[in-house]
Amino acid sequence: MVKGRSKNLRSRKVSKKQKRNFSKFVSKVMEEYVKKGKWTSQEIKLRKILENLGLKLKKDFFHNYKLQNSNQTGYYSLDFLLPKQRLVIEINGSLWHEYLDGVKEKDLERDKWLNNLGFQVLRIKSEEIDRNPLKIKKLLLEKVKGSLEIF
Repeated sequence: MVKGRSKNLRSRKVSKKQKRNFSKFVSKVMEEYVKKGKWTSQEIKLRKILENLGLKLKKDFFHNYKLQNSNQTGYYSLDFLLPKQRLVIEINGSLWHEYLDGVKEKDLERDKWLNNLGFQVLRIKSEEIDRNPLKIKKLLLEKVKGSLEIF
């Protein structure tokens, strides 16, 4: 990157129209990503953690699980669903959850709806998975240990 340029980009004012267009663009990209069943690098790391705990994909946990939303107009795509534990794990990527308007409010609404259905929602920052996977593994072990079969 050109020296001094990143400071100018950060301090540049962005219009509401530009934000709205950017939000639409990112939403479309993510929608296509989910439709194609792709995995982010953090989702792959989380999958490996779950598998190391003895859980099996498509048996004990599901990736990008579609759940019809509360107003029956569409669906919510859950990053990870562990049905036996009544646990939903969402990975909060910094782009999506820190820079786009309205995302946090929608997440809160969705979390409340899932809680009312009896699910616990665990939100993990993508950076935390990268920086401290052992901490994430310990946290998930606490959440699932009662349901794991001991041999």
